Amino acid sequence: MMVMIRIWSLLFVLTAHGLIAQQDLSIGSWKSYLPYNKGLSVAQSPSAVFFGTEWSLLKVNKEDLSLEYFSKVEGLSDIGIQSLTYGKDNEVLIVTYTNSNIDLIFEDEIFNLNQIKNNTQIVGDRSIRGVHIQEPYAYLACGFGLVQLAIDNVEFGFTAFTDAIVHDVIDFRGELLITTEDGLFGVPNDGSINLADFSAWTQRGFSSGLPVSYRAGTLEKAGGTLYVGIDNSIYCNMDGRFERMHEEPGFELTFVAENETGLLTGWKCLSGCNAKKILIDPNGAKQTISQCTSRATDAVVDEQSRVWYADENSGFKFSQGFVGQCTTIRPDKPPTHNATDMASYERKLYVASGGVTLNYGYLFRAEGMYTNANGTWESINRSNNEVLKQKDMRDFLSMEIDENGTVFVGTFWDGLVEYRGEEVIVYDKDNSSLQNSVVNPDRNRVTGMAFDADGNLWALNHDAPNPLSVKTPDGMWKNFSLPTKTNVEHIAIDQNGFKWIGIGGTGLIIYDSGIDLFSTADDRTRLLNSNNSGLTVNFINDITVDLDGAVWVGTTSGLLVFDCGASAFEDNCLGMKLIVTENGIPGPLLGDENVKSIAVDGGNRKWFGTNNGVFVQRADARSKVARFNINNSPLFDNGIVDIAVDEVDGEIFIATNKGILSYRGEAVEGTRYHTSEVLTFPNPVQPGYDGPIAIKGLAENANVKITDIHGRLVFETTAQGGQAIWYGRDFDGNRAASGVYLVFSTAVNNVIDPDAAVAKIMLVN
Repeated sequence: MMVMIRIWSLLFVLTAHGLIAQQDLSIGSWKSYLPYNKGLSVAQSPSAVFFGTEWSLLKVNKEDLSLEYFSKVEGLSDIGIQSLTYGKDNEVLIVTYTNSNIDLIFEDEIFNLNQIKNNTQIVGDRSIRGVHIQEPYAYLACGFGLVQLAIDNVEFGFTAFTDAIVHDVIDFRGELLITTEDGLFGVPNDGSINLADFSAWTQRGFSSGLPVSYRAGTLEKAGGTLYVGIDNSIYCNMDGRFERMHEEPGFELTFVAENETGLLTGWKCLSGCNAKKILIDPNGAKQTISQCTSRATDAVVDEQSRVWYADENSGFKFSQGFVGQCTTIRPDKPPTHNATDMASYERKLYVASGGVTLNYGYLFRAEGMYTNANGTWESINRSNNEVLKQKDMRDFLSMEIDENGTVFVGTFWDGLVEYRGEEVIVYDKDNSSLQNSVVNPDRNRVTGMAFDADGNLWALNHDAPNPLSVKTPDGMWKNFSLPTKTNVEHIAIDQNGFKWIGIGGTGLIIYDSGIDLFSTADDRTRLLNSNNSGLTVNFINDITVDLDGAVWVGTTSGLLVFDCGASAFEDNCLGMKLIVTENGIPGPLLGDENVKSIAVDGGNRKWFGTNNGVFVQRADARSKVARFNINNSPLFDNGIVDIAVDEVDGEIFIATNKGILSYRGEAVEGTRYHTSEVLTFPNPVQPGYDGPIAIKGLAENANVKITDIHGRLVFETTAQGGQAIWYGRDFDGNRAASGVYLVFSTAVNNVIDPDAAVAKIMLVN
């Protein structure tokens, strides 16, 4: 199936649109938070250089070195770039993805070709290993054979099925050549032979100057010479016969680049060591080039003899010539796609990037925490902080931020990290009530945290003898035992101060610490599991309390809500699966979905992250607001790790298995009264704009009336938290006439002390 997507001048005319979209997010829009630090492929047009990463695409303008970033959010069809190839005649960039999807990117449109990706009749390897453009065709080297693609009409031509993986393809002196595990094969490309019949292809061997048996890989041509990677060597062909130029034991050829000083060859280490670059001058002399890159994966030479490198260790670099000064391109982007927990504070995002295995084993991730709190993306980890270095700190797992902006990060390694400004403090067995694990006595594992109404921080101490600890605002600590297993994993605190704790494979514990925090005499506990409650399984993924005080529990098999208030310890507080009607059929909300994360926005709407994307329900959870997945949204992956809400702007951060992105929602946090200044945006509303008009700064769930200048009611709605939305239309859906409109907002929660606000919107058609 071919899908055409109309876009702005995406790649070949430099625009500011991509940059603006990343900075000023409008309601209903998406934003990506992907890393750009691992270069895997590179291609160039006359005006720009394009780098492919494991997630997305980076464009560098050759003239001023300005950067633009492209992912599914900005119009690409997928994530995980395999290769980039540019065709000058058609001015097209061909992007192949690791899942065999294909994008053809022209100046103002993208053609998506997903036939190979979706063709289940192709048994085995469907990967696209290489692309060669010989106008008007592109040839795709695939795991199952060779595929021809007509660029002009974006249609597939022949397919030659082979018995081996095709690694690369090239057209050289009237022949079409492919490399496979079984060697190099060629066929005349003059129309005299059926290219789809692989039996007509001729294998090149000893008589052509090649070994009797060999593996063939990379194909390149430069200056009228063909170059091919054969096992751990590079061979060249100038006059019809191959000659070996260089051998590099333990390596394989990955790229070839040429300028007036010679031929630069790139080599991948087969045992995981650093890559090599070998320069071969016109006289055959060889020189190892160690500067600029350590693991270069690809390179191109531009019109100014600059060499642009994709490097899987250090991203994107260029040098003046092969041995000239090296420049590193440093995008201001997150350092990794990894995310296990997120928190937002004053429009800034904080991310814990460690994690654990499904069975709570170690991942040994050392990226720590990353944030854009200071205006640029930065990490706090053992490589740049002496306190964390001394602890060899790894696997940052959980996160909470107090009302003053102090960040607390629970690790699955050695305790709890407190981050305030530039100061880092680690709490462990020596300076807190946290205890080391009885399963692994060298580790102090904090899996979850939550603040109560008094500012006390409650922390779950996984597999510790007393697995629940509290830190008071004045720095006092105490731990508590629980009458169950100690593999505590998730915690939320409801409006009565009750702690809801998920225990792996056991169910839920409700814990009441009583009036006296440091006395256990008035404490209460209650165990809920699949035998005595509405739980159908005992594996808890997340627990969240909504704005009305209901407790939502996400499990590996569905969703449960406890709306018990102060009666949580009563026998009749069992929790229930909310029954909703979908397509006329009643059933439990989310069915048996694996609910991984739950978040509540300023309008009390519920955001549920699952292995099948994101489900958004209204405040009562009985009706759907939206559903997002990889097919109907820019979501990078359907596997959702975490969801966090920015209460100021309504930005919803969604961590997937393949990186973070966000969606600007309609709801923001509301207060009891209107703010001193009610904001409306955009204002004035320009001709042609048909999107949402936001009215922000309202009292929570305020009643909002919009009238024309004569007092005639045009529209009426209820604020989602502290923000209402108008689409510039009347009750019948007709576009409102040009003019000034008045906004009258009345707080509905203040019967005794009413509060109101007035604002104006100018609409121009």
